Amino acid sequence: MSNTLHLRHGDCLVRLQELDEGSIGAVVSDPPYELSFMGKGWDGTGIVYDPVLWAHLYRVLVPGGVVKAFSATRTFHRMAAAMQGAGFTKISLEAWSYGSGFPKSLSISKAIDKQAGVDFEARPASGVGFMGPDGPGGYNRTKNQLRRTGDSTDAARQWDGWGTALKPAWEPVLVGTKPA
Repeated sequence: MSNTLHLRHGDCLVRLQELDEGSIGAVVSDPPYELSFMGKGWDGTGIVYDPVLWAHLYRVLVPGGVVKAFSATRTFHRMAAAMQGAGFTKISLEAWSYGSGFPKSLSISKAIDKQAGVDFEARPASGVGFMGPDGPGGYNRTKNQLRRTGDSTDAARQWDGWGTALKPAWEPVLVGTKPA
Protein backbone atom coordinates (compact mmCIF):
# COMPACT_ATOMS: atom_id res chain seq x y z
CA MET A 1 0.00 0.00 0.00
CA SER A 2 1.30 3.45 -0.93
CA ASN A 3 1.67 6.27 1.59
CA THR A 4 1.02 8.83 -1.12
CA LEU A 5 -1.55 11.50 -0.30
CA HIS A 6 -4.13 12.21 -2.99
CA LEU A 7 -6.58 15.10 -2.84
CA ARG A 8 -9.77 14.56 -4.80
CA HIS A 9 -12.20 17.37 -5.47
CA GLY A 10 -15.83 16.83 -6.40
CA ASP A 11 -19.09 15.31 -5.29
CA CYS A 12 -18.19 12.84 -2.54
CA LEU A 13 -20.76 10.28 -3.68
CA VAL A 14 -19.17 10.25 -7.13
CA ARG A 15 -15.54 10.37 -5.96
CA LEU A 16 -16.03 7.60 -3.38
CA GLN A 17 -17.21 5.25 -6.15
CA GLU A 18 -13.83 5.75 -7.87
CA LEU A 19 -11.96 4.33 -4.87
CA ASP A 20 -11.16 0.65 -4.49
CA GLU A 21 -12.78 -1.37 -1.75
CA GLY A 22 -10.65 -1.45 1.39
CA SER A 23 -8.20 1.16 0.07
CA ILE A 24 -8.47 3.86 2.75
CA GLY A 25 -7.19 3.65 6.34
CA ALA A 26 -9.00 6.65 7.80
CA VAL A 27 -11.51 9.33 6.87
CA VAL A 28 -11.73 12.70 8.60
CA SER A 29 -14.65 14.82 7.48
CA ASP A 30 -16.38 18.08 8.35
CA PRO A 31 -19.58 17.70 6.33
CA PRO A 32 -22.50 20.15 6.24
CA TYR A 33 -24.29 20.17 9.58
CA GLU A 34 -27.81 20.11 8.09
CA LEU A 35 -28.86 23.28 9.90
CA SER A 36 -29.56 25.34 6.76
CA PHE A 37 -26.92 27.78 8.01
CA MET A 38 -27.67 31.32 6.84
CA GLY A 39 -30.12 29.88 4.31
CA LYS A 40 -27.36 28.23 2.26
CA GLY A 41 -28.64 25.31 0.18
CA TRP A 42 -25.43 23.30 0.60
CA ASP A 43 -26.16 22.97 4.33
CA GLY A 44 -29.58 21.40 4.05
CA THR A 45 -28.96 18.59 1.59
CA GLY A 46 -29.43 15.59 3.91
CA ILE A 47 -26.10 14.10 2.78
CA VAL A 48 -24.77 13.32 6.27
CA TYR A 49 -27.78 11.15 7.06
CA ASP A 50 -27.82 9.44 3.65
CA PRO A 51 -27.24 5.67 4.03
CA VAL A 52 -25.59 5.65 0.58
CA LEU A 53 -22.79 7.96 1.79
CA TRP A 54 -22.03 5.82 4.84
CA ALA A 55 -22.19 2.60 2.79
CA HIS A 56 -19.57 4.05 0.40
CA LEU A 57 -17.34 5.14 3.29
CA TYR A 58 -17.66 1.71 4.89
CA ARG A 59 -16.79 0.03 1.58
CA VAL A 60 -13.59 2.00 0.95
CA LEU A 61 -12.21 1.65 4.49
CA VAL A 62 -9.82 -1.17 5.33
CA PRO A 63 -10.93 -3.57 8.08
CA GLY A 64 -10.18 -1.72 11.32
CA GLY A 65 -10.35 1.61 9.46
CA VAL A 66 -11.67 4.64 11.28
CA VAL A 67 -13.95 7.50 10.33
CA LYS A 68 -14.06 10.77 12.27
CA ALA A 69 -16.85 13.12 11.29
CA PHE A 70 -17.67 16.51 12.77
CA SER A 71 -21.31 17.32 13.42
CA ALA A 72 -23.62 19.78 15.13
CA THR A 73 -24.62 19.48 18.77
CA ARG A 74 -28.30 19.37 17.79
CA THR A 75 -28.03 16.67 15.14
CA PHE A 76 -25.04 14.41 15.81
CA HIS A 77 -27.36 11.62 17.00
CA ARG A 78 -28.78 11.36 13.47
CA MET A 79 -25.29 10.95 12.03
CA ALA A 80 -24.49 8.27 14.62
CA ALA A 81 -27.60 6.33 13.58
CA ALA A 82 -26.59 6.53 9.91
CA MET A 83 -23.07 5.31 10.74
CA GLN A 84 -24.41 2.41 12.78
CA GLY A 85 -26.83 1.51 9.98
CA ALA A 86 -23.89 1.21 7.57
CA GLY A 87 -22.09 -1.26 9.88
CA PHE A 88 -19.68 0.97 11.79
CA THR A 89 -19.02 -0.20 15.35
CA LYS A 90 -17.43 1.30 18.44
CA ILE A 91 -19.14 4.59 17.63
CA SER A 92 -17.98 7.10 20.19
CA LEU A 93 -18.07 10.81 20.76
CA GLU A 94 -15.13 13.18 20.93
CA ALA A 95 -15.26 16.95 21.35
CA TRP A 96 -13.53 19.69 19.40
CA SER A 97 -13.25 22.55 21.90
CA TYR A 98 -12.59 26.13 20.89
CA GLY A 99 -12.82 29.63 22.24
CA SER A 100 -13.81 31.52 19.10
CA GLY A 101 -17.26 32.10 17.70
CA PHE A 102 -20.09 34.38 18.63
CA PRO A 103 -23.12 33.96 20.88
CA LYS A 104 -26.24 32.72 19.13
CA SER A 105 -28.88 34.17 21.36
CA LEU A 106 -32.64 34.54 21.13
CA SER A 107 -33.86 37.92 22.35
CA ILE A 108 -36.46 37.09 24.97
CA SER A 109 -38.25 40.45 24.58
CA LYS A 110 -38.53 40.03 20.80
CA ALA A 111 -39.78 36.45 21.22
CA ILE A 112 -42.48 37.64 23.64
CA ASP A 113 -43.54 40.40 21.23
CA LYS A 114 -43.59 38.03 18.24
CA GLN A 115 -45.86 35.65 20.15
CA ALA A 116 -48.12 38.58 21.06
CA GLY A 117 -48.44 39.49 17.38
CA VAL A 118 -46.21 42.58 17.31
CA ASP A 119 -45.00 43.22 13.76
CA PHE A 120 -41.30 43.09 12.90
CA GLU A 121 -39.26 44.02 9.86
CA ALA A 122 -36.13 42.05 8.91
CA ARG A 123 -33.24 44.39 8.18
CA PRO A 124 -29.78 43.75 6.76
CA ALA A 125 -27.11 43.52 9.40
CA SER A 126 -24.43 46.19 9.37
CA GLY A 127 -20.79 45.53 10.04
CA VAL A 128 -21.38 41.77 10.37
CA GLY A 129 -20.01 39.02 8.18
CA PHE A 130 -17.55 39.00 5.35
CA MET A 131 -19.16 41.17 2.67
CA GLY A 132 -21.33 44.22 2.20
CA PRO A 133 -25.09 43.80 2.52
CA ASP A 134 -25.45 43.32 -1.23
CA GLY A 135 -22.32 41.16 -1.69
CA PRO A 136 -22.36 37.74 -3.34
CA GLY A 137 -23.66 35.01 -1.10
CA GLY A 138 -25.44 37.48 1.12
CA TYR A 139 -23.29 36.61 4.14
CA ASN A 140 -24.00 40.02 5.63
CA ARG A 141 -27.77 39.50 5.87
CA THR A 142 -29.40 37.91 8.87
CA LYS A 143 -32.99 37.39 9.98
CA ASN A 144 -31.86 37.97 13.57
CA GLN A 145 -31.55 41.69 12.83
CA LEU A 146 -35.23 42.45 13.55
CA ARG A 147 -36.76 45.88 14.13
CA ARG A 148 -40.17 46.22 15.75
CA THR A 149 -42.68 48.05 13.60
CA GLY A 150 -45.45 47.77 16.22
CA ASP A 151 -45.64 48.77 19.87
CA SER A 152 -43.79 46.52 22.31
CA THR A 153 -45.74 44.75 25.05
CA ASP A 154 -45.21 45.39 28.77
CA ALA A 155 -43.93 41.83 29.23
CA ALA A 156 -41.38 42.30 26.45
CA ARG A 157 -40.14 45.58 27.92
CA GLN A 158 -39.58 43.77 31.23
CA TRP A 159 -37.27 41.24 29.50
CA ASP A 160 -35.51 43.70 27.17
CA GLY A 161 -31.80 42.89 26.95
CA TRP A 162 -32.13 39.27 28.10
CA GLY A 163 -31.10 36.37 25.84
CA THR A 164 -31.14 32.58 25.92
CA ALA A 165 -27.92 31.14 24.47
CA LEU A 166 -24.27 30.87 25.34
CA LYS A 167 -21.35 31.13 22.97
CA PRO A 168 -20.67 27.84 21.19
CA ALA A 169 -17.57 26.20 22.60
CA TRP A 170 -17.49 22.66 21.20
CA GLU A 171 -18.46 20.52 18.25
CA PRO A 172 -19.15 16.81 18.45
CA VAL A 173 -16.87 14.49 16.48
CA LEU A 174 -18.26 11.02 15.89
CA VAL A 175 -15.73 8.21 15.63
CA GLY A 176 -16.66 4.89 14.07
CA THR A 177 -14.66 1.79 13.21
CA LYS A 178 -15.07 -0.74 10.44
CA PRO A 179 -14.78 -4.12 12.17
CA ALA A 180 -11.48 -5.92 11.58
